Amino acid sequence: MVYRLTTRSSIGISLMLSVSSCKGHEGAAIHKNIKAGTLDSASAAPEGDHQTVTGSGQTPDSSLPFSQATLPAAGQASSIASISSSPSASSSSSTALTVAPNPPGPVMVGRFLKDDMGYHFNWAGSRIIAKVKGVKSVTIGLTSPNIGSQKINFNVYIDHKLQTKFITLLSNVSNNVTELPDTEEHQIDWVKRTEAGYANEPVTFVGITIPNGGQILSVPALPPRRIEMIGASMTNGYGTRSDQLGIPETTSCPNDGSAEDSDLSFGAVAAHMLDAQSTIIAFQGHGILRNYPTASDPSGTAAPTVGAMWPLVLATKGNSVKGLPVYDYKDWVPDAVVINVGTNDFAPRYGQSAASGIPDETAFVNAYVTLLKNIRAKLPNALIVATFGTMITDAGSVPNQRTKGISFVNKAIAAVNDPKVLPMVDFGVQAGTGQACSYHPSAATHKKMAQQLAKVLSDKLAWKIVNP
Repeated sequence: MVYRLTTRSSIGISLMLSVSSCKGHEGAAIHKNIKAGTLDSASAAPEGDHQTVTGSGQTPDSSLPFSQATLPAAGQASSIASISSSPSASSSSSTALTVAPNPPGPVMVGRFLKDDMGYHFNWAGSRIIAKVKGVKSVTIGLTSPNIGSQKINFNVYIDHKLQTKFITLLSNVSNNVTELPDTEEHQIDWVKRTEAGYANEPVTFVGITIPNGGQILSVPALPPRRIEMIGASMTNGYGTRSDQLGIPETTSCPNDGSAEDSDLSFGAVAAHMLDAQSTIIAFQGHGILRNYPTASDPSGTAAPTVGAMWPLVLATKGNSVKGLPVYDYKDWVPDAVVINVGTNDFAPRYGQSAASGIPDETAFVNAYVTLLKNIRAKLPNALIVATFGTMITDAGSVPNQRTKGISFVNKAIAAVNDPKVLPMVDFGVQAGTGQACSYHPSAATHKKMAQQLAKVLSDKLAWKIVNP
């Protein structure tokens, strides 16, 4: 039986998703409505106009990279109106079946964008969930063309337990089989553990397939708590698998994504501790004012910054965000937004002295203030938690670099004078076994950061820590 993702030709393509209550590192069920438009002045990014995510479905606009879709608010009845089953090439005896209103079916968790090919996504931590019975395997259709030598990896959970076997996508290979221990009821979660910076993104989800005689069951409701993480490589969990791979501390991480695991990042771990949904909106090498410098971009100013990337439904590797679809948070609203940016801003510029590692204070503060104000404009009731990461130290080649970075962030917080923007959370400096490859925090350091963050959120939101 093939549950294939299809689109409707009528005006206002409609798709409704259920949500689940998994106890693992859950992502957030993001429901979006996409419509051509531009951001208002309060949230406009300097790189150019975006397409806004607004409140109603429209006919597909040829200026968008993907077709548009309409989804309902979280918590509404589960209905996957445009997912249907049809005979597969390998199982011609399957019976064609159109999924009726309020059926069971796969659940997509994260920022997804739909077109005739399926559902496109690329942020780390994006999740697809299915619950089945009567089968010993499930095949998930995932594809990303021309991946090359880099990896797009997915963790696999069966009944909330991480499996040792994970999925690595290969170019133009769409079917990946997950074996089940028996034919009883099982929930399967496939979680994208590598970030959007790897390979030729996005990934496209085209459906799931189960053998004849099996059942697709409803996925339970997700927990109501919601957290969004904004940042760069640290927020994605870059380097967190270096121990398992036997990569010595501080040596370079493989440039293929194998050492990265979003489920081991401090945000995902904190969300698990609090039994909360979470999303990760982060892109390696990016900063709030300027990005990590390279030979091709010595100043680190060619590509969009974190503030420009944050609104996007899909991250981009390009140098402009103009015309790209933007998420509007009308249907899925986080209770808290956690920011961890600034490390890349403080990297010395390519070919310049160590002193170039200190960004202009006024420009940095202004850029940070703009992000805080843009978040508040979209999310008027969310708690905002600015954090400072573990990689910058005062003991390096630039005196007082960490002290200055913390001061800059604190000045931005003071400037917005917002009671729901908390005092900055300082994660401290990693050392010794707390470091992973490429000088990033280890999984152990991420866990310490998660414990610190979970306590702050627990105290401020009266959330009990249920998974210490």
